[in-house]
Formats: sequence, structure tokens, C-alpha cells
Amino acid sequence: MEKYKFRAVDKHLYVNFLRRSEECLKSAKRALENNEIMSAPISAVHCCISALDALCVNHMRKRHAGFNHEDGVRFIYGINTVKKDELELIG
Repeated sequence: MEKYKFRAVDKHLYVNFLRRSEECLKSAKRALENNEIMSAPISAVHCCISALDALCVNHMRKRHAGFNHEDGVRFIYGINTVKKDELELIG
């Protein structure tokens, strides 16, 4: 049984996740400026999730597909091409 549930993704599609992350960040900033205290953190969380998806797709050609976000963060430790201390800054 696999440790984490994941979905295979073509490497070139990482840019779509990166673009989504940037859009979510813009939405979070805009919501914060408008004092929308409920939607700002939601957009910020989705920004982080999409950024991690971009990282995983670019380096591992797969992304986390489970429901547990903590597993998603641990999933990125499987990336061999990024130094562990760099990943610890994220998680």
C-alpha cells in the first residue's frame, strides 16, 4: 500500500499550478485589502497548495491527491532534487 495518495501529472503542466498559485495570492491580497477576513485566508491556503503542487509536478511528475494536508506537506520530502533544509523552510 502506498504511503501517500498521488496523481501522475506531465511535468510541463507545473506551470498551470504555478499560475493558479499566483492568482490565489493576488486574490488573497485583494481580499485582505478589502477587509474580507473570511476569504483572504482561504485564498492564501490555496495559493500554498498550488505552489506545492507546482513544485511536486516539476520535480516528481506527480502531486499529492489525498485529503490530509499534513500528508501533502510530508509528500514533498520525497523530492530528491531539492535540499531537505530548503523544504524545511516550507513545512
